[in-house]
Amino acid sequence: MPGTRISDIAERSNTSYGTFYHYFDCKEAVLNELFIGVAGEQFAASRIRRDTPHDSLAKIEAANRQYFAAAKRNAGLLAVIEEMAIRDSNFLELKIQMRGLFIRRNEAEITKLQESGVIDAGLNARIAAAALGGMVENFMQMWFIHDVDFDEEDALRTLTQLWAQALGVPVPSRAPA
Repeated sequence: MPGTRISDIAERSNTSYGTFYHYFDCKEAVLNELFIGVAGEQFAASRIRRDTPHDSLAKIEAANRQYFAAAKRNAGLLAVIEEMAIRDSNFLELKIQMRGLFIRRNEAEITKLQESGVIDAGLNARIAAAALGGMVENFMQMWFIHDVDFDEEDALRTLTQLWAQALGVPVPSRAPA
């Protein structure tokens, strides 16, 4: 986004300056809309589908798999969002609000596991949701934004195992890869 001119945006979208300003006040407003769209896609993608098996480990794996697929599709824009959040307090606040959606949803799922007796009821569900979400988010950034190479299946399996074990969800033993 830095260095991008409104003329670049208008040209890329086959619109005129007038059309651009009809919908947006500035180029940051475009990024704001894109950010909300990507966050919504990430959130929707990581929602547990009805056809997912009901065991906790399968749900964690499905959410991670779906989240990473959406992150991979949007890696370039996610990199811009990260940069803008560092440079602009409005984007940082938006990022925190969007991340809050994920934290609240994960907190609710952790609370369900506690209430059903699957995991320790003494665990602070909000802090666990924020910490585990941060682990996955940071890993995603290293993988898709900074191009650190990982085998996709091994990465997803390992992150799922780490998430589950951190909560105390039983994980079957597996042979080392």
